Amino acid sequence: MIVKRVTNLKYRTDFYDIISHRDVRIALEIGVEFGYNARDILAHIPSIEMLHLVDPFDGSLTKKQWWKDGRILNKCKETIGECADRVSYVQKKSWEAYPDFEDSSLDFIHIDGAHHHHGVIQDILDWWPKVKEGCVFSGHDYYSKSKKRNVLPVVNWIFKDREIFCTNESRRELVNSPTWWVIKEGDLDFDDSVLKNSRILIPEEFYYVEEEYVEIDKF
Repeated sequence: MIVKRVTNLKYRTDFYDIISHRDVRIALEIGVEFGYNARDILAHIPSIEMLHLVDPFDGSLTKKQWWKDGRILNKCKETIGECADRVSYVQKKSWEAYPDFEDSSLDFIHIDGAHHHHGVIQDILDWWPKVKEGCVFSGHDYYSKSKKRNVLPVVNWIFKDREIFCTNESRRELVNSPTWWVIKEGDLDFDDSVLKNSRILIPEEFYYVEEEYVEIDKF
């Protein structure tokens, strides 16, 4: 499995910069919490007219239930600040929210919600149809020091026949986690029946990657 590591993109904000020319108007983020990444998306992709933020905002996805009674949502709104008119809060879990959006209605999507295998597979399969053809579909934690947050095998499995890119945010043994992305080209060829299994067994080959180092100024 080959992934293209973009050496000149040290942070995910650098990734947002290189796609900012794509006339992204309607975007969506899954897994928002306090809104720090949403703020970065809005700052680095100024063409965005509306960023839909999908999150239950109750701490259930990150085990921060003590941030209840609206405190996570209030903190997110505080973080977003003056960009409030460019944001829509979708206070639902991602699998509850996706029917609310029409297919091919989004110019960009970033997923950073549930990181277990079922959650990542479900998010990709549910939301892939919502992105327009030729647009960017991305996510966080391509690999991570925390195995529980490592989405690499799932991403490799689902997109095995596609070109996968990631930022140069870290090496695998370090804490920071790269952003990954692919371009939407056609439907996914993936058997969603695996979601019926209580434990998903991903073929061993998708746990390993060969990195090809590239530089990209625009994407």
